[in-house]
Amino acid sequence: MSTLAKIFVVFNLLLTVAFFGTSGTLFYTRKNYLDIYQKAQDAHTSQLGEIEVKFNTQKAQLDLIAQQNSALKATSAELAAKNKNLDTEKHDLATKLDSKEQQVKTTADSLTQAHKTLQDLEAGKTRLEQALAEAKKASDDAVAAREKAIRDVTRLKLDYDKLNGLYSQLQIAKNELQGKAEEMEIERDNLQKQFPDIFKSGGLGLNVPSIPGRIEAVNDKDKLVVLSVGKDQKVQEGYKFYVRRGAVFIGKVTVIKVYDDLSGARVEYLSGTKTIEVGDEVNTTF
Repeated sequence: MSTLAKIFVVFNLLLTVAFFGTSGTLFYTRKNYLDIYQKAQDAHTSQLGEIEVKFNTQKAQLDLIAQQNSALKATSAELAAKNKNLDTEKHDLATKLDSKEQQVKTTADSLTQAHKTLQDLEAGKTRLEQALAEAKKASDDAVAAREKAIRDVTRLKLDYDKLNGLYSQLQIAKNELQGKAEEMEIERDNLQKQFPDIFKSGGLGLNVPSIPGRIEAVNDKDKLVVLSVGKDQKVQEGYKFYVRRGAVFIGKVTVIKVYDDLSGARVEYLSGTKTIEVGDEVNTTF
């Protein structure tokens, strides 16, 4: 056998060894890959199972939570309704409480007023008791005074009868003098109209200045008036003032009492049925 053939045989042998070695290596490696894949698939299947179990567990939990959430919503709505009812009841109770407090205050005020009234009544009772004692004493005094008064009345009645007769006589004389005075006044007024220059000084024989004023008060019963002029205006007792209301002559008064800025006068004459009124004008000159 030639060298080339030997080399070729050796080369074939080496190729065969290499082929079988490579084939063995590939077979072994293929076997390892299958084991790894199988292991990985088993692990993945196990994880999928665990994940599915966890998923089912979480789904059950989510379903339970959803049920609980629905129950909570229903409970929340029920609580909200109850809370609204409680607010309404609270408002009603607050209103009733305010009303009761007002009633209590009113009752307290009434009691205070009643207590004060009771104290006033007790004080009044004390005063009435004192007044009763005083009235009893006054009654006793009045009885004694009555007996004395009866005696005095009897005596005074006799005196009254005497005075009444005298008064009737004086009244007749007064009426006669009053009629004469009125006639004289009328005559004097006529003379004033005929001889006005004589009366400018306020009366015959009197040098009285012109003093204007007005009527401040009237006492018809006693025929007295109050004039708005006095010593400050040089008024003297005896001065005569003529009373007018505008251009109408009312009457005549004579000063009987003089003060600083007021005078008291007696009505001496009235024209016809006229009466002197507050605010009428007066003057010493006609």
